[in-house]
Amino acid sequence: MSSLPFKVSIQVFLAIPESMTDKHVQLNDPTIMHEASLLNDPGSAQIWASCPANEVADVDQYVETFHAAFEKYRRVNPRERAKILLKWHELVTNAREDIAKIVVYETGNPMLEAVDEVDYALGFAWWFAGEAERIRGSIAQASI
Repeated sequence: MSSLPFKVSIQVFLAIPESMTDKHVQLNDPTIMHEASLLNDPGSAQIWASCPANEVADVDQYVETFHAAFEKYRRVNPRERAKILLKWHELVTNAREDIAKIVVYETGNPMLEAVDEVDYALGFAWWFAGEAERIRGSIAQASI
């Protein structure tokens, strides 16, 4: 396993388990390269991570798991939902530079643009946290 072309202060971003298979994002692990999406630095073409590929057979398990999560989350009151989103906003804010570095090495964007992307996304987290308490319980019908 080779080292990363960059340093991050919060290592959790580099070992995020999938909800079903408990596979992780791997740092340049040659044993899984054949069954994964590879992340390479567009500037040097160096592979620095891989993400496990999923199979069609995994879909039903994902749907069941996410449906169970939805059934639990739908009972969370709006104030608690807002708190969850604000906590997420805080975590992303604290990891802003690390996330921006990952964006740089994944997309080739300059660091300033990557930081701007993170800040832009943070605006949505903040906005939705504010909207969480305004839930009215109605669902708009689709036009078809």
